[in-house]
Amino acid sequence: MAAKKPTVFNIFMKTTLPKVKAEHPELKHTEAFGKAAALWANAEENPKNK
Repeated sequence: MAAKKPTVFNIFMKTTLPKVKAEHPELKHTEAFGKAAALWANAEENPKNK
């Protein structure tokens, strides 16, 4: 079975999560993930913001 193509959200998170972790090394993974996911709401990559 072929792997699914990553969604725009998945691509955004893959690039944004390391940036958030670098800027806030004190955060646990789940906290950094939540912060990155919150950035998605206003991201230009988000189709809802087109």
